[in-house]
Amino acid sequence: MYGRSFYLVPEFLPILCPRLREIAVTGYNDDFLKNLGNCRQLRTLDLDDMFLDSSYDGLASLRNCPLDSFSMDSNMWKASNNIRDLQQLTRLSTLDITTMDEETNELVEQLLFTSPQPSNNIAFPRLKTLRIFCQFDEGMSTHALVHILATYSKLRELYTRVYGLSIIQGHVFPHLRSLTLIDEGPSSKEAIHSWIKACPGLIKFSYVSDRDSDDEDENLDHDTSDLHRIRSGGLL
Repeated sequence: MYGRSFYLVPEFLPILCPRLREIAVTGYNDDFLKNLGNCRQLRTLDLDDMFLDSSYDGLASLRNCPLDSFSMDSNMWKASNNIRDLQQLTRLSTLDITTMDEETNELVEQLLFTSPQPSNNIAFPRLKTLRIFCQFDEGMSTHALVHILATYSKLRELYTRVYGLSIIQGHVFPHLRSLTLIDEGPSSKEAIHSWIKACPGLIKFSYVSDRDSDDEDENLDHDTSDLHRIRSGGLL
């Protein structure tokens, strides 16, 4: 209990400081989340749920906040339980979530491609940075990855877990600048290189294999010169 009382953010803080533009907290309760609606100038919110007593009902209050960036790192929260609350944040340019959801493909479809606005087929039209990580899933499919990049044309940075990255053909994503993939399944150097070629604007590419393997080639971190060499047909 001592640690809890020491770290728990006062629930009335957003009421006392309504002009806050950036909040990053570890340890909070639902009343704190509900009171965030008082912060009408809040642009950046970073939540890390050290404590496990929150139902996250308070996320609905964020509709009053003009958020540009939202981050949630949680050991209990399921983003799929708060789809509508998250989709209120239509101004987001950065969305960074670690969730306990078990189906990345399903979460991506529900969260990113079911818009509360009938005139729009995407939930976050200003999105430039997306990091999505489901702790109990092996990763999204190559099809889901393509769907994101083909639809979110303003996206500049993507970080996610995939399963068995496949060769991509017939698609070009010139808008992407940074791509980080953690692969839980089997893939090939040909598949990895095909993605580098499909994203000609990349200045940073990282690929990490989470399979048990001694192959050092399965863990790659390429800078601009490496990417140029691969695109020109050079071996790396």
